[in-house]
Amino acid sequence: MTNSSTKGLLTVAMFAASLAACGASPEDESDSTDPTVILRHHRRISITAGTGGTTGTGGSAISSGSAGTVGSGGTSGSGATSSTRVIACYSGGAPTATCTGTDHCCFNNYSASHEGYCTTDACEFGRMECDGPEDCASGNVCCAERMSDPAGTGYALGYVVACRTGSACPTGTWQLCHTSSTRDCGLGRSCQPSGPVNAELPQILGLCVP
Repeated sequence: MTNSSTKGLLTVAMFAASLAACGASPEDESDSTDPTVILRHHRRISITAGTGGTTGTGGSAISSGSAGTVGSGGTSGSGATSSTRVIACYSGGAPTATCTGTDHCCFNNYSASHEGYCTTDACEFGRMECDGPEDCASGNVCCAERMSDPAGTGYALGYVVACRTGSACPTGTWQLCHTSSTRDCGLGRSCQPSGPVNAELPQILGLCVP
């Protein structure tokens, strides 16, 4: 075989390899079953809680990777007036910060402390409208509801913490408290730090446990 023929074959081979590389899909480079990939795609969502509504009742369904509206248009559950509620909103730079007025606390899922900030905007992970029954209408309770990934990965897409009608939070949610009083937790339950009970919530909160 002549040198010119060899060079020609090498040129054709290199051209074919370039075409194959260009045709590869970026999606082929990641494993869709890898939990870290799933978490990356489902971590950031926008959650808007309904004013004066039940969390999750009347809201649109949250689908994987899409924005959702939680509790808008609900009919039960009402909070205290914006001039009286005071919501704890921890951050490393301001550990005793609170949200008042029309602000709520948005908290993240990027650290164990779940740091937050006060805002009137939608939240990416957690939205907190109350941190105990004193922020709700008389006789109502403050509940944290977990929005789980419908794909069954086990990851939390977000949380909504808001007032609910009644003396106890529904099954599958967490009731927020400050003390073990009957007003905060009812009979037979005590108020404990959130860390050992539910590490996905800000660690400054108290939760009612049996």
